[in-house]
Amino acid sequence: MLLKITAVILALTLVTTNAFWFYKAIDQGVSLSYTQDSATSECRALSQVLEVLPQVAANTPKKQIVDAAAQAAKDDVPFEKEGGLWVGHIGLFFEGDRLVKVKRSWSPSFCEWTEDAP
Repeated sequence: MLLKITAVILALTLVTTNAFWFYKAIDQGVSLSYTQDSATSECRALSQVLEVLPQVAANTPKKQIVDAAAQAAKDDVPFEKEGGLWVGHIGLFFEGDRLVKVKRSWSPSFCEWTEDAP
């Protein structure tokens, strides 16, 4: 009789722990999916802002744009490289006094697989 009770308790324990781990795996999968959706949205929003910024700042003087970028970048020192002025993590590209392009200095891995997504 004791052997049967022990077998039943062990079987219930096994089923319970397997159900717990199954729930945790499903929960983690759902959480990862939400995280990826959020990262995709952030990447698209950032790309959109970087594309719109030159048009919005078309009549803004170069010094004012650089000063605003430097203020936002806090302690990062602006430097010139690859034809642009890099302030913090963005590159500002000017033609004369007019901002024509803004690039980010990094390529987030989550953006690489989402760029072509609808």
